[in-house]
Amino acid sequence: MLVKVCGITSLADAQLALQAGAGALGFIFAPESPRYLSPVACREILAGLAGGEYLTVGVFRGHHTAQILAVLAETGLGAAQLHGGLLDLGAYLELKARTDKKLILALRDTGEDIAWEKLASCEILLLDGAASGKAFSESFLKEAFIKTSAKLILAGGVDQENLERYRGWQQESPERILGLDLCSSLEQLAGKKDPLKIEAFFAKLAKTNIMSP
Repeated sequence: MLVKVCGITSLADAQLALQAGAGALGFIFAPESPRYLSPVACREILAGLAGGEYLTVGVFRGHHTAQILAVLAETGLGAAQLHGGLLDLGAYLELKARTDKKLILALRDTGEDIAWEKLASCEILLLDGAASGKAFSESFLKEAFIKTSAKLILAGGVDQENLERYRGWQQESPERILGLDLCSSLEQLAGKKDPLKIEAFFAKLAKTNIMSP
């Protein structure tokens, strides 16, 4: 199962995450985010990384398709995550027709009804809480299971203290749950990862055996 460490802003943090066991790195291009990274800075980080089998993901919100494609081309990122929910669905569908990069559509559990039927063509959905670091509800996950056929990445409050919750879901549906996404729970402050928290999380992850089918 994939573990994505998001909000990377430095080469040191990227290397730290990969060495600990992350299978994907997320770089945020939303200017309003405290973890914002410019495409130039992202390209420099990627150039400094050793080769390997890991996924690099650009995170966008409210961007036009042309902007996203330009950033993907400039940086060489392997995937795009659109974090605006249904507001970004149009861009998602356009990208699907114009690129072979992996595409992820993120949905927040705001408590409002979601038009799940509009997401039929989405291959990967990221489920997030209502706000940064907040967990989503179990009913939100069940709706995603029942009303879509997408692979799911679970985000929103994932940390070493609640891994058993995610292990249970992964064991129930290993073919649907693609991975976990972490950001703020591994930080010293916004945009700066904490080596001790990363080490502790991946140590706990190994003990829970959540990576096994």
